[in-house]
Amino acid sequence: MTLQDRRFIDAIKTSGIKNITLLDDAFDLPRLTEADYSKVYDFLDSEAAGVLLAEFGIDEDAIAAAKGQIESQTWTGEELHQILTELHQRFLVTRDVRFDPTSVFTTKASNNLADVDPLLKLLRRCGANVKVKLVGRMTGAPDLADAIPDLVFADFYLDENITSEIVPGEEMSEAAVRASLDRLDQLLGAAAAKKKHPSVILMSSMDVAAQAESYRRKASGENGKVFASRFGFIRKSDIQVGQLEAEAPKGKPEPITVARPAADVLLDIIQSHPFGHKLHEALLFWLESSQSAVDEMKKEIDQLELKDFAYLVTYRLAQEGMSLFDYLEWFFGECLLGSIGHAAADKFRRPSRDKLDLHAELIEGAYDGRTRKIAELYHRARIDTKPQPEVMRMGDLYVQRDIAGQPAVIWALMTPDCDLVERDGGRAAENLLTVGGNLLPYHAPKSSLADFIIVGDQQYSIDWQLKNLQTRTDFENLEFCGSLRPLYAQDLQRQVLEELGRVGVAVAPVVRMDGRIKLSVRRSDGKLHEIDLGGGRMCACEVYPSRGGSDTTRINLHRSAAENVVAKIDAIEPESLSAEDKVMLKALRKRATLDQVRSSLSRGAKLDVDLGAQFIVTDKMTATKTWLGISVEMIHEA
Repeated sequence: MTLQDRRFIDAIKTSGIKNITLLDDAFDLPRLTEADYSKVYDFLDSEAAGVLLAEFGIDEDAIAAAKGQIESQTWTGEELHQILTELHQRFLVTRDVRFDPTSVFTTKASNNLADVDPLLKLLRRCGANVKVKLVGRMTGAPDLADAIPDLVFADFYLDENITSEIVPGEEMSEAAVRASLDRLDQLLGAAAAKKKHPSVILMSSMDVAAQAESYRRKASGENGKVFASRFGFIRKSDIQVGQLEAEAPKGKPEPITVARPAADVLLDIIQSHPFGHKLHEALLFWLESSQSAVDEMKKEIDQLELKDFAYLVTYRLAQEGMSLFDYLEWFFGECLLGSIGHAAADKFRRPSRDKLDLHAELIEGAYDGRTRKIAELYHRARIDTKPQPEVMRMGDLYVQRDIAGQPAVIWALMTPDCDLVERDGGRAAENLLTVGGNLLPYHAPKSSLADFIIVGDQQYSIDWQLKNLQTRTDFENLEFCGSLRPLYAQDLQRQVLEELGRVGVAVAPVVRMDGRIKLSVRRSDGKLHEIDLGGGRMCACEVYPSRGGSDTTRINLHRSAAENVVAKIDAIEPESLSAEDKVMLKALRKRATLDQVRSSLSRGAKLDVDLGAQFIVTDKMTATKTWLGISVEMIHEA
């Protein structure tokens, strides 16, 4: 997928991004010679200088001071530096020769400017409502009066001596990266002081994608200034300025395209900007609330007297049948959870639905299937993975392996906690009730997010066999693998009891299945013709079957596949269609309609529903059903 300049500009306008900062050594003032300063002096001495510099708010006194700094041959005064910086910035952003009256900026341009120029040209096309600020390695510290950027592009190697043709040594590389991080920290620090948090896109003319995450962690620091959800890396060379056709009308700008993966990164960061900004604020608020709650708990624990612990031991601990530390862990853990909730209840800072949820749909295009990070977090949220405790509890999980030594069945303890606590040398329940579940690979058709688990380093879905109940006296030959947290243990217990009593019907699991798509169009001969989508990912989709009731089957395409479908639609030759279908093609090619199709395919397109101009997704495509559509084929695993 390539991103056209028009699509980029539309994304910027929709996102609400108004201020963009580019950090690159190519934007540093060039080194001027005495002869160059002599030309600058002649310019400052002209009437044109006063008129031009007045646009920047530079008065005659500042011009006179700058001239004096040239005459003294110090060439280092504040006024002279300000004038040169303003002119240089305006020239680089606009390329208007008015701002390079001595031609020194043109003749002494940085060797690295050509690498970042396509990005600059692309940003210039976003219009006057988007302010672009250029920062180099030697640019002064940010002024508190400056507008805070919504988006920062940061060069990985901030060193004019490192070019796309030069591979830096270790010492030179570390110094250049540190310079980039230091300058970025100045920008982010100024933003944080005003409670703002820009998105950051790391860029380089070299392939340093493998080092991007390390850069982000260093830039983020302990205060979470750069979240991974608002960070990306692009190669400068992925942005290209094309050639105009010979018959192109006069004044038409050259086409600018962005190739993958840079196209995906730019769309992800830009389109999600309203959501990302609010999410950043919300997450920092929650983290601050958590830290505040920990600090408050420290104070409360510090104030506990011996008599308080004596009460716990005498009247609480003895009744629970738990070790002292286990009880304190549970007790203080629950208190901490309550303290976090209390701290996060600040109605003035707590994000409301209209501020956060309202923009959540903006990130659905970034959906790329399940992620391991969320899988691991979800596993930890549902399952306590501490080593096997001394005291059993309802929800304890035990793995049974097959003859090959692979996890095959998982058993969950369903006996209530009150019958598991040992008192007077024994348990109330002599036998233990367990329910079994088959462990399925997570990509299997019957897999369910609702019963997800990680055993070892492999992801599984548990297919609970609610009729498979066993009583046992111990768990010999089984392997303890954690405990369902109370909420999930109680839910499983409810399902078991419903099955035993034949009460109600179990809710269908959340299922995701793999599928393939085909794009077909009805030609003028009245027959369907398949349009080649390419291979691999361009034909892949995820299918979410109906769970009954009003729920309908839908499919999800990765954004690159959705963009590919839209591109193929845009390439259909009208002459190959009937007169009636030509009208439908024209209606479908309207920007609003194509955007609707793209959005539907990325977010979940329902089967046999008109997505626009009678374009549909269906499980069975026929020439009589519609003129253009996607047919879905399930991938059945052995």
